Amino acid sequence: MAAIYDKFERVNWGANSNTATTNANDHRSARQAGPAPVPNAVVTRAPAPAQAANQAIRDSKGRRLPPANKPDAEVFGHNGLNPMRLVATPDHGALPWAQGSAYNGIFGNPTDGAYSIVVSGKNNTYHDLDRDDGDTLVYSADNPIGVNANNNVAFEQSSDTTALRRSRLTRRPLKMLRSAAGRNGNRKWAPYVGIIYDELYRVVEELQESNGQSGTVVKSQLRREPNQMPLATIRDTVPTRQQSIDDLKVKTKEIMELRRDQWQRAEALSEQYKRRQGGRV
Repeated sequence: MAAIYDKFERVNWGANSNTATTNANDHRSARQAGPAPVPNAVVTRAPAPAQAANQAIRDSKGRRLPPANKPDAEVFGHNGLNPMRLVATPDHGALPWAQGSAYNGIFGNPTDGAYSIVVSGKNNTYHDLDRDDGDTLVYSADNPIGVNANNNVAFEQSSDTTALRRSRLTRRPLKMLRSAAGRNGNRKWAPYVGIIYDELYRVVEELQESNGQSGTVVKSQLRREPNQMPLATIRDTVPTRQQSIDDLKVKTKEIMELRRDQWQRAEALSEQYKRRQGGRV
């Protein structure tokens, strides 16, 4: 899992895809044709599916089912997620319930808004721009508004950023995921291992700040929905000792598989070298 987390961090959990707003059809359209009014009350959690959302879906013989058989992530509300369990990576279970686009910080579309966001606990590109106070959060867009002073080209915002801005208008709550801080992270509310589900937040305000150049940084302020499990309770409970052990097992397995692949590649290169040298090393 360590290798997967590093891959996520290289593309910045807090970042968005590079798709411009004009490519709004990159995500599938939501189940609803258009935004509908959302009551102020928190969305009621649906009954958990037969296979818990924080586990990989498997058939009767224990074989993992392909991604096409997994539930749709384009669902507002909890979508079967449980804050008392770690949310795994796409290769190990629950992330497709929560974040349909595994490598984007924001998942949604410009028409219906954002379904979920991921906040990285590590010090990445957006560390100095975002502010995570637990029940409230300031989340930065990928590109500023304005014109690039160097080449006089207007900045383009991704469809994901537009989705988050749309959520302020639709008032639909979105799912909040926080990933582990790691050794160099200092996020108070980030788990120390894994990815955790912190239930529902709502975009309540849009902030705009100068970036000191020629553009304006767009930030969304989110507030946690009321009548949910306190964040302090989740942090004091998750991950459990067994969850930490399971997380370590997955990481160890991935490291062993990576080393095996490296050894096999090294052996193949050695054989190629021997053939070129006529059997001499």
